[in-house]
Amino acid sequence: MKNLAGLEVSNLIFETIEKRVEVSKTEPYVFIIHGVNAVGGKLNSAHLAFEKIKKWAVSKGAEVNLIEEIDNSLKVEITDPVAARIESHYRASDLKI
Repeated sequence: MKNLAGLEVSNLIFETIEKRVEVSKTEPYVFIIHGVNAVGGKLNSAHLAFEKIKKWAVSKGAEVNLIEEIDNSLKVEITDPVAARIESHYRASDLKI
């Protein structure tokens, strides 16, 4: 288990957030989940990552909504407390924000 700005997360979720999630610079609570080359294609891999993140975020009390597909990525909305923790994690590590 790893710590994401105070939230306990599995190694899989932590790595997925670290490598595939980008914080929107202009919209609060909005994140971009990027697809990777995988069986089924990049968009399918983005959807699979979205489902994993959604399951975890909902278990922590957040709401998660798919806003739109953008090329091989998904624009999603994640509410607090998870959104604040992801944003805080990136601010603390100076990554992707």
